[in-house]
Amino acid sequence: MDFKKLIPDFGAIGRTEWGKPYVDTKNNTWLIMTCAAALMVIFVFIPWFSATQSGWGMTVTATRFGITTWYGILGLIFTLVALYGILYKQMQFVFWGAVLAVVMGLIGWLSMADVNTTVLGVKRELTVAEIKQDLQWDPNAYTFGHIGAILFFFTSAALAVFSFLQINKEK
Repeated sequence: MDFKKLIPDFGAIGRTEWGKPYVDTKNNTWLIMTCAAALMVIFVFIPWFSATQSGWGMTVTATRFGITTWYGILGLIFTLVALYGILYKQMQFVFWGAVLAVVMGLIGWLSMADVNTTVLGVKRELTVAEIKQDLQWDPNAYTFGHIGAILFFFTSAALAVFSFLQINKEK
């Protein structure tokens, strides 16, 4: 593999004919990559972090959407870069946008974030420091979810693989 094929042509952005996107609905690879990028956009707008606490006969869940975190915003930007590459036949942009999106998804999957919730009509902010302090007293105080970040991570990884294979196939 010639790794020089992975270097994006940044000059191509200036030469892009924005009114003429490349659409090939008969090409399965193009369809898969487009669907993956669309799903990545959707996954940024679902919870990337949730903390659920049960006790005293009630369950409280607080969530944080991906787009409300710095890594979720960067994930969206990298997704848009990949989408640009798909629509204007610049596979290197697809590849690097997807690879960087994988990193943002992994950060989202492995991190905790401050969350807001409403309990009995009272708004409450739950910080990471408070969560960690509660976990010292009771390791089972919370259950955590990262469904949006996990879905974003795997979809980004699939897009990176498909774009890499497409670049490798080009001459």
